[in-house]
Amino acid sequence: MTASTAQCIQEAIAAHDLDALVRQFSPNYRNETPIHPARSFTGAEQVRANWAEIFRAVPDLRADLVRHAVDGTTEWAEWAWQGTRVDGQPLQMAGVTILGLSGGRVDWARFYVEPVDHGSQEVAAALTQTVGSRSGAAVRSAPPPRWLVRGVLNRILRPVLRSPLGRVLPGPLVLLRCTGRRTGRRIDVPVLAYDVDGVLTVFSPAAWTANLRGGAPVSLRQRGRSRSGRGVLVTDPAVVGTALRTVLARGVSPRALGLWVDGSRPPTDAEAAGVRSVVQLQNLSAPSRHG
Repeated sequence: MTASTAQCIQEAIAAHDLDALVRQFSPNYRNETPIHPARSFTGAEQVRANWAEIFRAVPDLRADLVRHAVDGTTEWAEWAWQGTRVDGQPLQMAGVTILGLSGGRVDWARFYVEPVDHGSQEVAAALTQTVGSRSGAAVRSAPPPRWLVRGVLNRILRPVLRSPLGRVLPGPLVLLRCTGRRTGRRIDVPVLAYDVDGVLTVFSPAAWTANLRGGAPVSLRQRGRSRSGRGVLVTDPAVVGTALRTVLARGVSPRALGLWVDGSRPPTDAEAAGVRSVVQLQNLSAPSRHG
């Protein structure tokens, strides 16, 4: 049986054979990315450039073709991609491509493959964040651009927080270290940690928090001192709501938390849990200048 185009693409990815992969696309190939329209492009040379960077950045990339179907000149393919980036972070993507075929090559495609989100939000909280409340939510997620956080701020803050210069940074700034459950790799995340009833508490919607579900060892670096303890992901709306209202009442800026808050009323527990989960840093050791 002749392999389908999606199968040929999978085989080329498995072999990291860039030339064989690019041969599957017509010279005037058109890529449409409906979820991110600005990422659409034209031309097989851009396919080459994209995949050369992917193979470089994820040298152990594996692409599983979960299922596929061909109807005339159209092929639907469901993908699961995974590997480890050269910076040590895991890569996991999943989704669907719809391929338009002509002359044995891909002439156009609609691309719906996205990073897998292992964040802490359950369906009700995620729905609230996406569509809001019919009565007008008192709090909404308003994070800074991802490129600013990951590409600029985190790259600056990580080495500064590790160094003696970290002593002069504002008190809430902490370099939190945990371990990826699937990869076993170290994860260093600059965060803001606030005292809530004697417990250092971090507010975050990010995927790394899933590594602390059920509790896991953590270490932190704050103002030039190191501590170790246990990080516990908490999604209970009552706990999240109480913690968020506590720090807001203390005068913490919603912008520092990546939030927009309606000042006319405090957020409810459900609204708070819809935009953030919390990580509690428990059983912390005494601060030390070593580590």
